[in-house]
Amino acid sequence: MSLESDILLGLAVGFYLLMTVILAGNLIYLRRRPVAGSANEPLVSILIPARNEAANLRRLLPAIASQTYRNLEVIVYDDQSTDRTWEVIQQHQGGRISGIQGGELPEGWIGKCHALHVASGKSTGEIAMFLDADVLMAHDRVVSDLVTRFLALPPFSALTIMPGLQPSGGRLLVSLIPNSILLTIPWFLTEHVRIPSMAMLNGQCWMIDSDDYRSLRPHEKRRGSILEDVAIGRDLAREGVKIHLLATRGEIDVRMYETIEEAWRGFRKNAYLLFGGKPLPFLLLQIPFISLFLLAPILEPFFLVWLLLLKYATDRVAGFNVIFTLLAPVSYVLALILDWDSAIHHWRGRVEWKGRVVG
Repeated sequence: MSLESDILLGLAVGFYLLMTVILAGNLIYLRRRPVAGSANEPLVSILIPARNEAANLRRLLPAIASQTYRNLEVIVYDDQSTDRTWEVIQQHQGGRISGIQGGELPEGWIGKCHALHVASGKSTGEIAMFLDADVLMAHDRVVSDLVTRFLALPPFSALTIMPGLQPSGGRLLVSLIPNSILLTIPWFLTEHVRIPSMAMLNGQCWMIDSDDYRSLRPHEKRRGSILEDVAIGRDLAREGVKIHLLATRGEIDVRMYETIEEAWRGFRKNAYLLFGGKPLPFLLLQIPFISLFLLAPILEPFFLVWLLLLKYATDRVAGFNVIFTLLAPVSYVLALILDWDSAIHHWRGRVEWKGRVVG
């Protein structure tokens, strides 16, 4: 074996060791027992953006209405839906739940950021909870449990979740979400070291003190960001907000996409941005991705075994069957194709989502 081969092998081993250490630290971090928070029930504002989410809201709104947490308001923003979203919102309005029927999207804004910015302006809660419409709540104490855990955090904190991922379209791609989050971000360090470039939120569900939200204006500042949760997470970390991750499989799950086509379009709008969002960073970051997740497992079988073990651990956290672990090489090949499809669509300005050009 040549010196160059030895160096490349050493680098690959080093990267795999680093991913293993990060994963191990994250798994320990996610298993920690939460400290009990205050017994008080501050007013919580649940803010939900909805564009063509009639089917999801039929499940979510009754689940929220049945929550045992008493001091709660829910504001759903209908972002010019073309399905029966507004009709579903009207059916559940009253008591805890109210709706806003949105108008034309202002120039320079992405729909989700605008929806949450407007909804937050109408809210009166002490805690803001941002929730996607495809979230599933397993029981009637979900909100109460999340609030208790949030109140146990130190001041100037945000709580975000690692949900279970229920069977849906595009599972070979969806299973890479917890895989990438747990292998690349040292969550166990975020409470102790400020690392803005490594910070993120899961936009499907996160919480922050309303006063902190209003002073930092995260959705307004990131009004044009397609990948707003990653950008907002980094912004909050730069401001000194501690972002805490909580595993909620079995309490909060998400059913992201109904078909593989919908999953592909959804990931297409984000993949290029995750690799830098510009041609040079994208091309440079493709090198380690291809080398570590595709070439190394082909050239050295022990890397394939190592990769499958890492994937198995992250699949267990999110609730994926072992078949998706065994099909990990297929997932990474699909991810490579998707990355380039995303890049080409962004370069051409043809990225669409729910009937809008977003990039």
